[in-house]
Amino acid sequence: MPEVEIPGGRAVIRDELTRERDFRVLEAGAIAAAPAMVKLTGVDPSSADTELTQAGLTAAEAAGMMEFQDAAIVAFLESWTLRRPLPTLANVGDLERDLYRALAEATAPLARTTALGPDFTPEPDDAGGLVDSPFDGLKSSSSPPEDAQDSPSTEGQPSFTESSDSAPSSAA
Repeated sequence: MPEVEIPGGRAVIRDELTRERDFRVLEAGAIAAAPAMVKLTGVDPSSADTELTQAGLTAAEAAGMMEFQDAAIVAFLESWTLRRPLPTLANVGDLERDLYRALAEATAPLARTTALGPDFTPEPDDAGGLVDSPFDGLKSSSSPPEDAQDSPSTEGQPSFTESSDSAPSSAA
């Protein structure tokens, strides 16, 4: 488990959630944040707050994002060296701002990946284009490959190009 510096000490952050309680906390936060996440698609989540406010979030959507961040801190924070109990959902908002920000920074990427899955958005290459796809160069066609037309498994079956008049009829 990774350790991070926080104001006044160190914190141990879980690199994955193994307890159902932690998953439930995070999932509830993700549900609250879902409408905002849709609006923020394509916005760098690590950007400054000013960019996020330009996304046009409603007060309810912004509150949902904050609830998701609170849930991430509570779910992923394993321990810390501070001489006080770990925060709960009820009191995580009472943390000092710099402490909260340090914990949010440490847990946000884990929360996104756990709640939303990995990000498969293609990244631009150095030339400004997209990184080569493993599917580049594959032929895209609606017709079957030439060798499939002579395949014995398709004999006697109507093709997509045959009219309904030539389709085999079933006797009643």
